[in-house]
Amino acid sequence: MSTTTTVFGIAPLVVFPGAGTELYRGVGAIVLFGLMFSTFVTLIFLPSFLTLSLTAIEKCFPRKATIKG
Repeated sequence: MSTTTTVFGIAPLVVFPGAGTELYRGVGAIVLFGLMFSTFVTLIFLPSFLTLSLTAIEKCFPRKATIKG
């Protein structure tokens, strides 16, 4: 939720031209796209990478069945 509010708060600085925005447009763009990229990595890339990694590890090193008795 804080990412959403930050993105919507910085977006007018980057998108809309106006008095004083030319000085902060570069910094705003870096913060905006860095925050969006890190959110993408955290929500999309890392869970899928973890799933693929755990699947590959399980195929390479299967667990041995234990006999209870």
